[in-house]
Amino acid sequence: MPDPHPVRSDLVGAAHAGARRADRERNAVLLVIGARREAAGMLASNGLAEFSDDFLGSRCRKTACSCGKYVGEGDFCERSTCRHSAGQHAT
Repeated sequence: MPDPHPVRSDLVGAAHAGARRADRERNAVLLVIGARREAAGMLASNGLAEFSDDFLGSRCRKTACSCGKYVGEGDFCERSTCRHSAGQHAT
């Protein structure tokens, strides 16, 4: 008797491709945040301690969020008043 719910390989392939794309996007966002932190550290070590957040910052771009800097290394900001995705900080 045939399986009443066969798995379509095209759907499995599309789901797998979507998961890979999401992983790449997440990794890219965290890479951007890390690069900004590194660049800010370089500038600070050369005496440029303060500069506009829009220059190298990672403030949250989510509407009505006052988080000024991404906290953490994972998918979401660890600041208790924020908790938005890293993507909201990397744009």
